[in-house]
Amino acid sequence: MTRGWRVIAGWGAWLCVLAAIQLIFGPTPIELALLAGAGAGMVLLGLLTFAGEGRRTRPRPEGEDPVALPQTSAASVCLAVGITIFVVGWELGTWMAALGAGIVALGAGGLIREWRAQQRP
Repeated sequence: MTRGWRVIAGWGAWLCVLAAIQLIFGPTPIELALLAGAGAGMVLLGLLTFAGEGRRTRPRPEGEDPVALPQTSAASVCLAVGITIFVVGWELGTWMAALGAGIVALGAGGLIREWRAQQRP
């Protein structure tokens, strides 16, 4: 079992903590709903991921054909970070959005490279 659900649920819990801290500063209802809703959704997604991890097939033992491990892909992390920076760039400026778009391009290129490597015999 990989325990990847902890990251998702932990992020959601952290967003809920930030929403609770935000109560001190008197947020508008929509601000609070967006942050707390995103946190609750992430916690729910983490729990669903936890439930789904038990049903995943196990990798084959050593000595047999190699098994692809897409959950350890650095390119997918790069793509996610690039999308995040691009979206933040909408607020901070064009330079940040351009930086995010470049990182998205690198991540997408890495995913294409990984996919093509898996297709080779």
